[in-house]
Amino acid sequence: MTEIKTKKKIGIVLSGGGIRGIAHLGILKAFMNMGILGLINIENVRDVLKDYFPHDKIEDLKIPLTICATNFSEGNLVYFTKGPLIRSILASSCIPGIFKPIMIENHMFVDGGILNNFPVEPLLNNCDYIIGSSCNHLKPVDKISKISHLMQRAGVMSINHDMERKAKFCDLMIEPKGMGEISTFDMKKAETIYWLAHEEALRAIKNSESFQELIIP
Repeated sequence: MTEIKTKKKIGIVLSGGGIRGIAHLGILKAFMNMGILGLINIENVRDVLKDYFPHDKIEDLKIPLTICATNFSEGNLVYFTKGPLIRSILASSCIPGIFKPIMIENHMFVDGGILNNFPVEPLLNNCDYIIGSSCNHLKPVDKISKISHLMQRAGVMSINHDMERKAKFCDLMIEPKGMGEISTFDMKKAETIYWLAHEEALRAIKNSESFQELIIP
Protein backbone atom coordinates (compact mmCIF):
# COMPACT_ATOMS: atom_id res chain seq x y z
CA MET A 1 0.00 0.00 0.00
CA THR A 2 1.20 3.51 -0.79
CA GLU A 3 -0.08 6.89 0.28
CA ILE A 4 -0.29 10.34 -1.20
CA LYS A 5 2.28 12.65 0.35
CA THR A 6 1.46 15.79 -1.58
CA LYS A 7 -0.65 18.72 -0.44
CA LYS A 8 -1.52 19.40 -4.06
CA LYS A 9 -5.18 19.30 -5.01
CA ILE A 10 -5.72 16.35 -7.35
CA GLY A 11 -8.61 16.32 -9.84
CA ILE A 12 -9.93 13.46 -11.96
CA VAL A 13 -11.93 13.95 -15.18
CA LEU A 14 -13.94 11.02 -16.55
CA SER A 15 -15.10 10.71 -20.16
CA GLY A 16 -18.51 9.43 -21.22
CA GLY A 17 -18.96 6.12 -22.99
CA GLY A 18 -22.08 4.21 -21.93
CA ILE A 19 -21.25 0.75 -20.58
CA ARG A 20 -17.60 1.50 -21.31
CA GLY A 21 -17.80 3.92 -18.40
CA ILE A 22 -17.32 0.88 -16.16
CA ALA A 23 -13.68 1.32 -17.12
CA HIS A 24 -13.64 4.35 -14.83
CA LEU A 25 -14.54 2.12 -11.88
CA GLY A 26 -11.48 -0.01 -12.54
CA ILE A 27 -9.32 3.08 -12.87
CA LEU A 28 -10.75 4.73 -9.75
CA LYS A 29 -10.20 1.50 -7.82
CA ALA A 30 -6.52 1.70 -8.69
CA PHE A 31 -6.35 5.23 -7.31
CA MET A 32 -8.36 4.31 -4.22
CA ASN A 33 -5.66 1.78 -3.47
CA MET A 34 -3.19 4.66 -3.67
CA GLY A 35 -5.20 6.61 -1.08
CA ILE A 36 -7.14 8.79 -3.57
CA LEU A 37 -9.91 8.48 -3.49
CA GLY A 38 -35.95 8.44 -23.80
CA LEU A 39 -37.94 5.33 -23.74
CA ILE A 40 -36.88 3.81 -20.51
CA ASN A 41 -37.62 5.54 -17.23
CA ILE A 42 -34.22 6.03 -15.58
CA GLU A 43 -35.99 7.28 -12.44
CA ASN A 44 -36.10 3.64 -11.33
CA VAL A 45 -32.41 3.92 -10.50
CA ARG A 46 -33.10 6.49 -7.78
CA ASP A 47 -33.89 3.90 -5.10
CA VAL A 48 -30.58 2.14 -5.78
CA LEU A 49 -28.59 5.37 -5.58
CA LYS A 50 -30.28 6.37 -2.32
CA ASP A 51 -28.55 3.44 -0.61
CA TYR A 52 -25.19 4.93 -1.57
CA PHE A 53 -26.00 8.64 -1.25
CA PRO A 54 -28.47 9.04 1.65
CA HIS A 55 -27.90 12.81 2.00
CA ASP A 56 -28.49 13.60 -1.69
CA LYS A 57 -26.65 16.92 -1.83
CA ILE A 58 -23.58 17.47 -3.97
CA GLU A 59 -22.19 20.07 -1.58
CA ASP A 60 -22.33 17.58 1.33
CA LEU A 61 -19.85 15.16 -0.26
CA LYS A 62 -16.44 14.81 1.38
CA ILE A 63 -14.72 15.05 -2.01
CA PRO A 64 -15.73 18.01 -4.24
CA LEU A 65 -17.69 16.82 -7.27
CA THR A 66 -18.73 18.50 -10.52
CA ILE A 67 -21.39 16.76 -12.62
CA CYS A 68 -21.72 17.63 -16.30
CA ALA A 69 -25.17 17.52 -17.92
CA THR A 70 -26.92 19.06 -20.91
CA ASN A 71 -29.87 21.38 -20.35
CA PHE A 72 -32.06 19.98 -23.13
CA SER A 73 -34.66 22.70 -22.64
CA GLU A 74 -32.24 25.55 -23.34
CA GLY A 75 -29.58 23.70 -25.33
CA ASN A 76 -26.58 24.49 -23.15
CA LEU A 77 -24.05 22.75 -20.92
CA VAL A 78 -24.43 22.84 -17.14
CA TYR A 79 -21.94 21.93 -14.40
CA PHE A 80 -23.65 20.94 -11.15
CA THR A 81 -21.51 21.67 -8.07
CA LYS A 82 -24.40 21.83 -5.61
CA GLY A 83 -28.01 20.76 -5.40
CA PRO A 84 -29.66 17.33 -5.76
CA LEU A 85 -26.96 14.69 -6.15
CA ILE A 86 -29.04 11.76 -7.38
CA ARG A 87 -31.02 13.69 -9.97
CA SER A 88 -27.82 15.26 -11.26
CA ILE A 89 -26.20 11.83 -11.63
CA LEU A 90 -29.27 10.54 -13.46
CA ALA A 91 -29.26 13.56 -15.76
CA SER A 92 -25.57 13.16 -16.60
CA SER A 93 -26.13 9.57 -17.76
CA CYS A 94 -29.47 10.08 -19.51
CA ILE A 95 -28.89 9.18 -23.17
CA PRO A 96 -31.53 10.88 -25.38
CA GLY A 97 -33.73 8.43 -27.24
CA ILE A 98 -32.95 5.71 -24.72
CA PHE A 99 -33.94 7.37 -21.46
CA LYS A 100 -36.54 10.01 -20.73
CA PRO A 101 -35.04 13.42 -19.81
CA ILE A 102 -34.59 14.14 -16.10
CA MET A 103 -36.48 17.16 -14.80
CA ILE A 104 -34.56 19.57 -12.55
CA GLU A 105 -36.20 22.90 -11.66
CA ASN A 106 -38.66 22.56 -14.58
CA HIS A 107 -35.88 22.00 -17.13
CA MET A 108 -35.16 18.81 -19.08
CA PHE A 109 -31.63 17.46 -18.59
CA VAL A 110 -29.79 14.72 -20.49
CA ASP A 111 -26.28 13.28 -20.86
CA GLY A 112 -23.58 15.97 -20.68
CA GLY A 113 -21.56 14.02 -23.23
CA ILE A 114 -23.75 15.43 -25.99
CA LEU A 115 -21.95 18.75 -25.67
CA ASN A 116 -18.84 17.83 -23.68
CA ASN A 117 -17.66 14.25 -23.38
CA PHE A 118 -14.45 15.10 -21.52
CA PRO A 119 -15.34 17.92 -19.07
CA VAL A 120 -11.89 18.93 -17.85
CA GLU A 121 -12.75 22.64 -17.77
CA PRO A 122 -14.00 22.83 -14.14
CA LEU A 123 -10.67 21.40 -12.94
CA LEU A 124 -8.33 23.77 -14.77
CA ASN A 125 -8.29 26.57 -12.20
CA ASN A 126 -9.10 24.41 -9.19
CA CYS A 127 -6.56 21.58 -9.24
CA ASP A 128 -2.77 21.34 -9.15
CA TYR A 129 -2.61 17.87 -10.72
CA ILE A 130 -5.17 16.52 -13.19
CA ILE A 131 -5.76 12.86 -14.05
CA GLY A 132 -7.73 12.07 -17.21
CA SER A 133 -9.63 8.84 -17.80
CA SER A 134 -11.01 8.04 -21.26
CA CYS A 135 -12.81 4.83 -22.26
CA ASN A 136 -13.09 5.46 -26.00
CA HIS A 137 -9.75 4.42 -27.51
CA LEU A 138 -10.03 3.02 -31.05
CA LYS A 139 -7.65 0.52 -32.64
CA PRO A 140 -6.75 0.87 -36.34
CA VAL A 141 -8.94 -1.22 -38.65
CA ASP A 142 -8.69 -2.26 -42.31
CA LYS A 143 -12.32 -3.14 -42.92
CA ILE A 144 -15.78 -2.56 -41.42
CA SER A 145 -18.71 -4.43 -42.96
CA LYS A 146 -21.69 -3.54 -40.77
CA ILE A 147 -23.33 -0.12 -41.04
CA SER A 148 -23.99 -0.12 -37.29
CA HIS A 149 -20.26 -0.54 -36.64
CA LEU A 150 -19.47 2.27 -39.06
CA MET A 151 -21.87 4.59 -37.25
CA GLN A 152 -20.52 3.62 -33.84
CA ARG A 153 -16.91 4.18 -34.89
CA ALA A 154 -17.78 7.55 -36.44
CA GLY A 155 -19.44 8.62 -33.20
CA VAL A 156 -16.47 7.56 -31.08
CA MET A 157 -14.06 9.32 -33.46
CA SER A 158 -16.00 12.55 -32.99
CA ILE A 159 -15.81 12.13 -29.21
CA ASN A 160 -12.08 11.42 -29.33
CA HIS A 161 -11.34 14.46 -31.46
CA ASP A 162 -12.59 16.70 -28.67
CA MET A 163 -10.93 14.61 -25.96
CA GLU A 164 -7.51 14.63 -27.65
CA ARG A 165 -7.60 18.41 -27.79
CA LYS A 166 -8.17 18.55 -24.03
CA ALA A 167 -5.82 15.73 -23.02
CA LYS A 168 -2.93 18.20 -23.00
CA PHE A 169 -4.37 19.67 -19.80
CA CYS A 170 -3.94 16.35 -17.97
CA ASP A 171 -0.76 15.54 -16.06
CA LEU A 172 -1.61 11.83 -16.29
CA MET A 173 -3.84 10.41 -19.03
CA ILE A 174 -5.22 6.87 -18.81
CA GLU A 175 -6.83 5.40 -21.93
CA PRO A 176 -7.27 1.60 -22.00
CA LYS A 177 -6.60 0.31 -25.51
CA GLY A 178 -9.50 -0.70 -27.76
CA MET A 179 -12.33 0.34 -25.42
CA GLY A 180 -14.00 2.33 -28.17
CA GLU A 181 -14.68 -0.90 -30.07
CA ILE A 182 -17.08 -2.11 -27.37
CA SER A 183 -20.75 -1.27 -27.89
CA THR A 184 -22.25 1.39 -25.61
CA PHE A 185 -24.78 -1.13 -24.28
CA ASP A 186 -22.80 -4.39 -24.26
CA MET A 187 -23.36 -5.43 -20.63
CA LYS A 188 -21.68 -8.81 -21.24
CA LYS A 189 -18.33 -7.04 -21.46
CA ALA A 190 -18.73 -5.22 -18.12
CA GLU A 191 -16.30 -7.34 -16.09
CA THR A 192 -13.75 -7.44 -18.91
CA ILE A 193 -13.90 -3.66 -19.22
CA TYR A 194 -13.38 -3.22 -15.48
CA TRP A 195 -10.27 -5.39 -15.21
CA LEU A 196 -8.65 -4.19 -18.43
CA ALA A 197 -9.02 -0.61 -17.24
CA HIS A 198 -7.77 -1.45 -13.76
CA GLU A 199 -4.63 -3.05 -15.16
CA GLU A 200 -4.05 -0.12 -17.52
CA ALA A 201 -4.35 2.31 -14.60
CA LEU A 202 -1.79 0.36 -12.57
CA ARG A 203 0.62 0.46 -15.52
CA ALA A 204 0.08 4.18 -16.03
CA ILE A 205 0.63 4.91 -12.34
CA LYS A 206 3.83 2.86 -12.29
CA ASN A 207 5.23 4.51 -15.42
CA SER A 208 4.30 8.11 -14.61
CA GLU A 209 7.21 10.01 -13.08
CA SER A 210 5.00 12.97 -12.21
CA PHE A 211 2.58 10.75 -10.28
CA GLN A 212 5.34 8.81 -8.56
CA GLU A 213 6.53 12.10 -7.11
CA LEU A 214 3.18 12.35 -5.29
CA ILE A 215 3.44 9.08 -3.38
CA ILE A 216 5.47 7.40 -0.67
CA PRO A 217 6.21 3.64 -0.95
